[in-house]
Amino acid sequence: SEMCIRDRVSTQSTGPFCGDGIIDNGEQCDDGARNSDTTPNACRRSCTLPRRGDGIVDDLYGERCDSTQLNDFSGACSTTNVPNACRTFRAPANRLVDLSRAFDKSSPVFTYDGSSTAPPCSEGWKWFVFQKIQTLDEVQYERLSAYFPVGNARGPQPLNGRSFSYTATEPAVCGDGLAEKTEECDEGELNSNTPDSCRKNCRRPACGDGILDAGELCDDGAKNSASGPCGINCKWAGFEGCAPGNKTCTAPGATTINVIFANLLSGSKCTGNCPAA
Repeated sequence: SEMCIRDRVSTQSTGPFCGDGIIDNGEQCDDGARNSDTTPNACRRSCTLPRRGDGIVDDLYGERCDSTQLNDFSGACSTTNVPNACRTFRAPANRLVDLSRAFDKSSPVFTYDGSSTAPPCSEGWKWFVFQKIQTLDEVQYERLSAYFPVGNARGPQPLNGRSFSYTATEPAVCGDGLAEKTEECDEGELNSNTPDSCRKNCRRPACGDGILDAGELCDDGAKNSASGPCGINCKWAGFEGCAPGNKTCTAPGATTINVIFANLLSGSKCTGNCPAA
């Protein structure tokens, strides 16, 4: 039997290859004869998936345009493969751009005299280096890299007698839209002492701040107490199951306890569903 099987093995067999309809190691896709370098959304003939900048509008991948390597923010198609349409609108003449909001003012800054990082490395440049590292997204990185296709970084250079200064951190400003230092949040003009908002003091919503947020049944601020009516966990004191505004809770065994009983002892007037005297 073994000889029969061996004799029937074709001498024409080949190893895995791109275009055989089977996704092998190193291939992103393989649709066999349907692989195409011109058909939208198709697996490419190199057995790779459609990508930005290949000159084919692949709508199933979110592309609305594709001008190959010409995709940028100065042409018809952007680097995100959607048409550049913003140039057809005009911003109000009185609109100002505050570039200070683009930097983290809580970061200390090193300042020194240096030179350009690209040939001819001209001197006369003043460098401001933030100690706190900034971040950028993929689109911003691609756009920045397009301006420096061969790179513009230099290795560490000797001081050559130059000195540098160190500027300490500026105080955080609540309401500037930047969460800095001890600020828990900062949504700028959206800061509000309303439910589920970053507070005007740049604090996150919290039990005990006197504002009823999601997940809280009550919040009397500093008056929250283990003895009620609003507990220190922003739920009606006594037992679980109380609805907002209902100050009576049903304990196991169908016992009804009024959570403002302590107030009754002090002479407070009971309104609504009051226990019998």
